Amino acid sequence: MGRKFAAVLACILAAGALVSCGKSGGSSSSAGSTAAEKSTINPDISEKVKENLRKQMDEKKKQLPSLSKSSVPLPADARNVLEGFILSAYGSDKMKALSYLYPQSILNAVEGTSIADNFSVAGMDGAEIKNLVVTDCARLAPDTGYKTVEEYFSKTASNNDIEGVSVSVTNGYCATFDFTIEFGDEEYSETPEATLVCLDGDGWKLIPMSISDLVETVKQ
Repeated sequence: MGRKFAAVLACILAAGALVSCGKSGGSSSSAGSTAAEKSTINPDISEKVKENLRKQMDEKKKQLPSLSKSSVPLPADARNVLEGFILSAYGSDKMKALSYLYPQSILNAVEGTSIADNFSVAGMDGAEIKNLVVTDCARLAPDTGYKTVEEYFSKTASNNDIEGVSVSVTNGYCATFDFTIEFGDEEYSETPEATLVCLDGDGWKLIPMSISDLVETVKQ
């Protein structure tokens, strides 16, 4: 069961790397090797981790023009997408999970592409999120962050021979969060980063990587 969980974690953390893949047969990012470990949460350690993450995020805000300089709350609709994707990724409905990641113009033509072929769900129906806490959140800068996201979706479509994809970002955030999943008598926790964006006509979508990793992915 641990391996199955780790595979889903890899999708959550690195599914966006599919931007560099073509039609079926493309390879996923090496970040997919991230392994989930069963853990017992120590509150003291958890606080230290959160503090280190806040410091790391502060440094990124200073270095990246794609982020604003102040921490802000994550909108409720964006948080719902985050939670919905995690739960669907551990379920059995692949298309439902993908619907949290991509606009409809990509979903309409996703069959037969590396996006669908390299993405898998865990089939762990009944898994529950016992703890989902956004530890830091920064707003994307409209002049740079929005452009990066739009280029990401455009490049994802182009590399998978999907035509007619044009997205417009109206809002966006980069967030670090803790979550704990329980399935039966097993419990796992992780602290990943994700970029959440609102697309005109499509609503909120999750890109399972930080904005800094997204910038590098778009450059590839």
